[in-house]
Amino acid sequence: MARQRRLKPNEAEPSRAFKKRAGKARLSRSEAYLANIKYMGEEPEFLVGETLNDNQLGRTLNWYAGVAERKDIRAYLETYLKEHKRFGDLQSLKEVPDPWLPQTAAWIARVMSRGAEVSTRTYEFFQRSLTDCFKHAGRSADDDGIEKPTEKRKPVEHARLSIQDAMQAKVSDFIAGIELAIDAEGWADSISIYDELKKADFPPMLASRVGAYYAPVAEEAALLITARCPEDLLEGYRHYTKSQLAARSAFYKRLVSETDRYAGNKRALKETAAPKQRVKRQRKVKVQAPDKKLKNFVYERENAEKKLASVSPMKIVGAQQLFVLNTKYNNLTVFNAIDRGGLDIHRSSITKYNEETSFSIKVGRKWESITKLVLEGKLKAFEKAVADITRKPEIKQRVNENTIILKVV
Repeated sequence: MARQRRLKPNEAEPSRAFKKRAGKARLSRSEAYLANIKYMGEEPEFLVGETLNDNQLGRTLNWYAGVAERKDIRAYLETYLKEHKRFGDLQSLKEVPDPWLPQTAAWIARVMSRGAEVSTRTYEFFQRSLTDCFKHAGRSADDDGIEKPTEKRKPVEHARLSIQDAMQAKVSDFIAGIELAIDAEGWADSISIYDELKKADFPPMLASRVGAYYAPVAEEAALLITARCPEDLLEGYRHYTKSQLAARSAFYKRLVSETDRYAGNKRALKETAAPKQRVKRQRKVKVQAPDKKLKNFVYERENAEKKLASVSPMKIVGAQQLFVLNTKYNNLTVFNAIDRGGLDIHRSSITKYNEETSFSIKVGRKWESITKLVLEGKLKAFEKAVADITRKPEIKQRVNENTIILKVV
């Protein structure tokens, strides 16, 4: 029982509400370290030049993660860099804030400083961690190492032109080019709007709009050279001579005429043009993987009685020649490819073989000697051996559970 403090004379006893509550005793850093040592043991020791395997390295890193303190991370890295005389990297390390120091790399540096060696994969990871660490040199000391989210700018929405607006803009640009030519050369015959429309490959509808723009100008120019022209209209053209007004009227009349002729010719050419023949796109044949082709392929993997085993049926696809033996009836079939694309498989059947050169024979009791020639690759001797055997009129292209795949060439 804890001893109570004796009260001084005339001192009142404090109320229970203000009595200091007893809490758990906090451990100092040294006491916490001793507690970790008690339960996790002393720092691991290694033989000089010993290469740690993954299990040993994992247990060692767990020890440092549980016992080592935050300040040890920088100390371990500095020690390693000093031992290897990497003074440039040491200076960079001093400028890296604590939140960016790699813990695992520090434990690995401590292991290597104590004489142990690590695998190539672990050493490459260690070097990459140091390289990434040095990228953060010079950051603010109070940086907590958390990337601040950047505010995304809203994309600027541009008003999209309608089709009609785009067509009108094209007409306006063309008219602006004609006006520039008139300002530079006057009402000269060298300005041919027909040639300009043809050069720009203007659609007939838009060419009609150009003609509609200049039609009022041509009517006004024609009215100026007549006797019935109003005085108020004529007043604006007093500085022109009669010959100039006549040339102006003839220019704009030709301009409108050429525009109408171009639009008419363009429509006529479009109507008489041969219709475009639509080229039908050929469907690309999807190449099926060999393993999917063999989904329904049935064959005899091994025959213990005849001591024969089949080769992989995946080799059949694209092969030039195939030898199979029906172990139940001793029928040997030779499939020769019809072209360079080789043989193929459809469900349990062999396809794309040449019906003229492929054949099937009943080898009977000679199956052992004949199959031996096939397996040893003595094809000329095989042809000589089966030359006298009668060939069957039909070839069974289907492979079943009694068929051994002898050889694929």
